[in-house]
Amino acid sequence: MVPLNNSIDILIFVQDPGAANYVAPLVKGIIDKGLGIKVLTDGIARDHLTLRGIANEPISPGMSAADVINEYAPRLLVVGTACNPDTFAFPLIHAARDAGIQSVGCIDAAMNHEKRFSGRSDDALFHAPDWILVPDGSIKKKFVDLGASTDSVIECGHPHYDFVRELGMKFAKKERSTIRTRLFPDLKPDQKVIIFLSEVSARLDPLKAEVIKDYTFSGRGSAKGRTEIILEELLDAAKLFDDTPYVVLRAHPKDDANDYEQYRAELNMVSFGGEPHEMLYAADLVVGMTSMSLLEAALLGCNVLSVIPREFEMKWLPFPLKSRIPCVYSSIRLRKELKHLLNSGRPLYSSVNDVFVNESVVRTVLLLENILDNSINGHRSTPQP
Repeated sequence: MVPLNNSIDILIFVQDPGAANYVAPLVKGIIDKGLGIKVLTDGIARDHLTLRGIANEPISPGMSAADVINEYAPRLLVVGTACNPDTFAFPLIHAARDAGIQSVGCIDAAMNHEKRFSGRSDDALFHAPDWILVPDGSIKKKFVDLGASTDSVIECGHPHYDFVRELGMKFAKKERSTIRTRLFPDLKPDQKVIIFLSEVSARLDPLKAEVIKDYTFSGRGSAKGRTEIILEELLDAAKLFDDTPYVVLRAHPKDDANDYEQYRAELNMVSFGGEPHEMLYAADLVVGMTSMSLLEAALLGCNVLSVIPREFEMKWLPFPLKSRIPCVYSSIRLRKELKHLLNSGRPLYSSVNDVFVNESVVRTVLLLENILDNSINGHRSTPQP
């Protein structure tokens, strides 16, 4: 477990697993600089960070945002972002501002960018912090288009990408066949492994009838969730192979163990909890829609396939994947691409690594240091990573 210093320079709050992934690599970097840090959590981010060995504490019941700021008296507030309109991050940002403390919001992905700081307001930047850190220039443009000043949105890369790439290098030193035998004990010799990535079940995100009507995939005709419809398409396509693939469903952190009970008999495995990266690395093909886990698989060097039920959803893909991985929009193309990819080496598409900001952990920690230095000197000039 990474210990935290008692003197608080930086107070971090996260609630969402994507935000937890973003800040986890930063904690050690901040501590290595001799800075005091406190990590507060809410929701499933607590278990997520604990799994990564990051010491964290839940928000104490009954504490207001002003109470938190007064108790820890940080020099800088850093918050992860999510789509929760009532996240505790918003009152923390306002309480920090009232106390003369600068705040930083970390954007882990482009999805729902217009909801990251809106809360229950019609203003997309109603709860915006002083600084917004983004992984790449395409996401920066999205926030500038919403009305954020160019200077306040800073491209730092994504610390989690550094973490995933390092894992990939570690896995590459092991025998992949040994990993597969350990993770998939009932896998037949030469059987192909497909991992399908959930993007939350219909229980959490049921589709409206008009949305389903626009889909180019129908599944088996009765499913009400995006994940379930595409999963049904994949399962039916897999049955057409002479040698049936070994199909694993990787559940989303917000999914429940019973969400996919009706598909258990058709799946070789349902994977819940823990870190997914070694399993992704061991697969012959990782299939998803537009999730960040699809990008993680690509970073690990896996063959990946994006199944998109409405063509405009292509814009939901993480920026590095656009135009670099195969995407399909129909059942016929799905079946053809599955056959093609499962019979290929790893991977067929151009690398996603060359479009990333390098050493994003170092850059982001340096940026936070510069914000702290500017606050000591009474400046609010744009910090440089």
